[in-house]
Formats: sequence, structure tokens, C-alpha cells
Amino acid sequence: MLRQLIVYKSAQSTNPETTDTTKTYMSELQVSVYPNPTVGNLEMKISNLSGSEQGYVVLYDLNGKPLFRTEDLKPVIKMELESKPAGSYILQLVIGDQRKEWRVVKE
Repeated sequence: MLRQLIVYKSAQSTNPETTDTTKTYMSELQVSVYPNPTVGNLEMKISNLSGSEQGYVVLYDLNGKPLFRTEDLKPVIKMELESKPAGSYILQLVIGDQRKEWRVVKE
């Protein structure tokens, strides 16, 4: 099942309609993670990056082991999951003092 989640600074709301992305708004940035679930590669799209943001992206397995990490924040970050076993993973984005996590499913 695919879901769309939009998180605002002061409130959260969930759209029950299924879509092919998960979207989050972090201040002025819009973040999309897709496809989720995935059978191969995963992409994180960050809109409205100014280029001066400090942060990182990490993909963890459920044991907390980091499988992917980058501090190179750019508009599209691609992660290879084809070689990873099926299951759930945690994708974390940290920009400044803002933090967001997504549950990612590899089928």
C-alpha cells in the first residue's frame, strides 16, 4: 500500500488516498521519498534547496546499522536497495535542527 503523508510545522495530517510518494514539508523544503514500497532503488527528492543547508541522509536497517549515508544534500538523492534483503528500513533526513524519519519497505 502506498501512502501520502504531509507534515506541517505545527500540525500533522494524513491523506487516506494512495499515491506513489511520501511527501513531507520541512519549513520551506518539500521532501518526497519514492517509490515506497520499492523493489529496487529509492529516491529522495528535496525541493527548494538553497545549497547552504547543512545536514545528512542515512538509511538504517531495523538493527540500527547504517547502510547508506550522505552529507551531500542535493535535489535528488538515489539509494540502491536492490542488493538489500526484503524488509523494513528507516530513512532519516536531518537538516539543521529539523529531523524526519520514514519507514521504507523493500519487497
